[in-house]
Amino acid sequence: MSYPYLIKIILLCLFSMNCVHLQFLIGDDSKEEKNKEIKNLEVVETPDNSFSVSSKLLEEKEFVINELTFEIKKLRAELNNAVSEINNLKKITSDLSDPYKSFNKEILLNNGSTIQGKIIYQDPTELRVETIIGTLTVDRNTIIRVVEKSPLAPNTVEQAIAQTQAAKAEYDYADNGFIGTLGVQSDNSQPINNSANLVLVGNIDEIKDNSGNTILSGDIKNIGTERADFVKVTFNIKKNWNGDTKTMTAFAQGTYYTFESGVTANSSVLPGASASFELIIPSSFGPFIGYSYDIEWDEYQ
Repeated sequence: MSYPYLIKIILLCLFSMNCVHLQFLIGDDSKEEKNKEIKNLEVVETPDNSFSVSSKLLEEKEFVINELTFEIKKLRAELNNAVSEINNLKKITSDLSDPYKSFNKEILLNNGSTIQGKIIYQDPTELRVETIIGTLTVDRNTIIRVVEKSPLAPNTVEQAIAQTQAAKAEYDYADNGFIGTLGVQSDNSQPINNSANLVLVGNIDEIKDNSGNTILSGDIKNIGTERADFVKVTFNIKKNWNGDTKTMTAFAQGTYYTFESGVTANSSVLPGASASFELIIPSSFGPFIGYSYDIEWDEYQ
C-alpha cells in the first residue's frame, strides 16, 4: 500500500470525526436553546397566573367584607330593638313607681268618696275619669273639690325639665275646662343649667281653720345650682264650672337676704335648701272647685 493512499484515508477519517463532533455540538446548543425558551415562556406565564390568583383572593375578600357588613347591620338593628324595649320597660316601671304621673287628679265627692284618676272628658253635666280599675262617669253636681296631686319631686334638673314639658303639654290640653297645669314652674321660669330650679316637695295640704278660712300650704325645694330670690307660689283658683277664676300669691318663707339696693327679704332659697309657703283663702271668697299653681322666682347677683 502506498503512502499517498494511507494519507488520504487518515485525512478522511479525521474529517469524519470532525463532522461528528460538530454535529454533536450543534445538537447540544439546540437543546440548550429549547430549554431557555421553555424557561422564558414559564417566566412570561407566571405573572398571568399570579394575577389570576390575586383576583380570586380579592373576590373572596370582598365577599367576606360584604358578609361581615351584613352581620354588623343585623346586630345593630337587634341592639336598637333591645334598647327600645329596655326604655319601654323603664317607662312602665317609672309609671308604676309613681302613679301620680298618670292619675294626678283627686276628686272629692259629696258622699265622702274620693276618686284618684285622670280626667279624660268633661262637659257641663259630667266628667269621665280614667282610673286604675277602668273609666268612671261622675256627675258634676256630686263633686265637691278636685285636688291636683303632684308627681314625686324630681332629683335632677333634667328630670325637672322633662316634668315641666309634660305639665305644659297637659295644660295646653286642659286649659279650656278644668284644672290647669301640674304644680311646676311657670312658662317664664323654665329651669336651665347653672341656674335655680324650684320644685314642689310632696303635695299641697288643704285645711280649714276655726274661722272657716281655707289654708293651702306646702314645701318647695331648690334643686338647681344658684340662689332663687323672691320665690312665690301663684295659685289660679277656679270658683265654678263657668270658668271664673281668681289669682292669689303666697311668698316662700325662706332665707333672709339683703340685696345691693338695700332691700331685705326672707323669700330666698339657697341651692339644696327647702322653704315652706302658706296661702290663706278667706271664708268670704266662697266655695271653689279646684286650683292650679305655678312656682316663680327671680335671680339676682
